[in-house]
Amino acid sequence: NAIGNAEMLDIAIGSAEIADIAVGNSEMNDIAIGNAEMLVNAIGTAEMCDNAIGSAEIADNAVGNSDMNDNAIGNAEMLDNAIGSAEIADNSITNSDIANNTIALGKISSSGASSGQVITYDGTNIVWAAGGSGWSLTGNASTTPGTNFVGTTDNQAFEIRVDNAGTATEGRRRVMRYEPNATSPNILGGFNGNSVTTNVVGATIAGGGVTSAINSVTDDYGVVSGGHNNRAGDNAGTVSDATYATVSGGISNLASGVMATIAGGSTNTSSSTATTVSGGQSNTASGIFSAVGGGSSNSAGGDYSAIPGGRGLTFSSAADRSFGFHANNSGGTRNMTISAPDVAVFGNTDLWLANNDGTASELRFFEDFNAAGAFPGTANYTAFKAQTQTDNITYTLPSAITGTIGDERFLRSTTTTANTAATLDWVNAATIVGGSGVLYNVSSTQATATPRNNYLFDVAYAAAAPDAASTGARITSSAGAAGNNNATALTLVATKTGTGTATALDATGNILLANTGTASELRLAEPSGSGTDYTAFKAQAQANNITYTLPAANGTAGQVLRVASTPAPTATAATLEWVSNNLGAIGGLAFARKTADEGVTSNTTLQNDDHLVVALNANETYELEGVLYVSTTANGHDLQIALTVPTSTTMKVSYNAREENTATSREADVLETSGTAGTVVNVQAANRSIVYVKGLIRTAGTSGNVTLQWADDNTSGTETVTVQTDSYFKVTRVE
Repeated sequence: NAIGNAEMLDIAIGSAEIADIAVGNSEMNDIAIGNAEMLVNAIGTAEMCDNAIGSAEIADNAVGNSDMNDNAIGNAEMLDNAIGSAEIADNSITNSDIANNTIALGKISSSGASSGQVITYDGTNIVWAAGGSGWSLTGNASTTPGTNFVGTTDNQAFEIRVDNAGTATEGRRRVMRYEPNATSPNILGGFNGNSVTTNVVGATIAGGGVTSAINSVTDDYGVVSGGHNNRAGDNAGTVSDATYATVSGGISNLASGVMATIAGGSTNTSSSTATTVSGGQSNTASGIFSAVGGGSSNSAGGDYSAIPGGRGLTFSSAADRSFGFHANNSGGTRNMTISAPDVAVFGNTDLWLANNDGTASELRFFEDFNAAGAFPGTANYTAFKAQTQTDNITYTLPSAITGTIGDERFLRSTTTTANTAATLDWVNAATIVGGSGVLYNVSSTQATATPRNNYLFDVAYAAAAPDAASTGARITSSAGAAGNNNATALTLVATKTGTGTATALDATGNILLANTGTASELRLAEPSGSGTDYTAFKAQAQANNITYTLPAANGTAGQVLRVASTPAPTATAATLEWVSNNLGAIGGLAFARKTADEGVTSNTTLQNDDHLVVALNANETYELEGVLYVSTTANGHDLQIALTVPTSTTMKVSYNAREENTATSREADVLETSGTAGTVVNVQAANRSIVYVKGLIRTAGTSGNVTLQWADDNTSGTETVTVQTDSYFKVTRVE
């Protein structure tokens, strides 16, 4: 410390005056050398020992840029932390003054820094700041889903790009975009021009698209999975009127209905609610819930209509619930349009009922069947099927219906082709036997009873005359004009042998007992050994034909025959059933119980209950008691209740209801008019209503049934009111 700043003239020491490595830290007072004492560039690295100058030896701001040779001070010449920001004038050291790689981490002050901070520029200064986290090009470890992520933290879209400097009309630049919103984010993949309409939410474009043929979503929750020039939504300016539309791929497809779907293909349109086009080309599904499976130029315009494929078949908007396939022709010039509902159409194609299991397939025609649920259930059918054959056979049906009502007409083969084809026509019996049919006249003068000749008609056709056998027979018998002359048209006698059965008439078809003014009778004669009396059935004068269907099973002792409520009788038909009726004496009891649940769905028309019906006699008084267990699938769908009774019957039957598992009382009323409902009984979905029925019924001169009628009181929706199993009626005769 012999030489201080005061002992030296300004600029007294230059590099020539100092031997290399002559000046060390020990030879200098703290702050001994100032800027004024040194020539410009006086001290170089050759003049200083390593670590010779520390921050204590240099006055603040003593060394400026002009006082140092470029690269004059290296890492070796400085103590760690020797130069701090206080020792260096602001902006005095530039990039050219520091040799590459001369400042190590140990030479940089960590003053004010904390663990994890990094050096960063805050816009004004270089400062220590909290360290950022990034994703490595080779992947990251120890990440936490939900905490660590790639994306944005503000309400801005996030994009992934490739070859961002490439041509915009090619498959470059943006390849994925994620758009935030307040409901459900949009995801756009594929070509950078693919688009989602402003304000749409929940849209997805997975990929595809090309310049001038982009993929787009114009309505909420639409999806385009790929292909190009595809659109999900109707692009009508409102983003919520064609939601959930989907195009899975293909080219130039448009799904513009709510929940409309196109699986692929080209130039297909699915334009109404829940319509589907699975593929093909130029197909359209426009009726609600309609579908086209594929093919070309097909259009399902009817609601619930379906076309599985083919070419050029159109169901118009009137062809609801129709199904079809059109083969067209090889050039596709035979398009077909169907405008009828509820039809199955097969155009320009043969229908094959094939088999390869050794059993011939059948074409089945089912009888009338009027019940929802499992089919065929009890329905019967008439079927056609092929026998084992040596050739293919085609039958061509007659071109017209000929003849008049009452003619005996038959199908006959008119032409054949090598036993493989036959054309059929209608002919009458007279034609078959050569013009006159078969006519047998027995002279009125016949007086003797000779075997086989004393009948007006007795014909046995031989096997040699098969055509004659198909003519049938007509028998006419006329009595004389005067006297007590009986006319018997046909007498059939069958005599059994041993224990066999004698069948005098075995008829297939209807038997008509006609008349010319007086009703004919069906007479059942008593046993011949008891006399000649008979019991007969005959018809009254009627406004309609009436058919009675007998019970399917035998009755038991004491039961009575009555008209059944199911199926409901009509003006032309009634089904009979055996029922017990023990009401003949005072105290007599009849009972009816529901053996199955019965429901009515959103129908306010009173219907007869399937089980709760009791037969009543004329001119008697009865007490009716019963309990109904009633449930509903939704509040607001409640029970209407009524009773029907025989004509001129007087009744006063009350009912009241309570809610199950509660102390809540429900409605009460009195039924006094047949077929008229009383106050609606409130039924809750959570608890059944229990309806108690009790009162008097007094019949007049007409017997008949007391029948429960009931219905829902609300037609909205598809909710069901049910009268449950074990509901019952008990009827007691009291006078």
